[in-house]
Amino acid sequence: MLRKVWDRLTRRSTERAIEREEARERMSPAERRFMDESAEDLQADGFVGTQLGGDPTRLLDEEDPPRR
Repeated sequence: MLRKVWDRLTRRSTERAIEREEARERMSPAERRFMDESAEDLQADGFVGTQLGGDPTRLLDEEDPPRR
């Protein structure tokens, strides 16, 4: 019985992981970059944009964003 429960749980998580990966593949590069950034990074970019002016992403290379 416990084996059946475990198999059902792991199958569901595997199916969800596959669905998330397929959804990620359909995203544009800008959407992927947005999903990879943390909420703190987005808030910091907004603060910099309002306080200092300008676009904080203007120095990033569009084709190859920096990896963390």
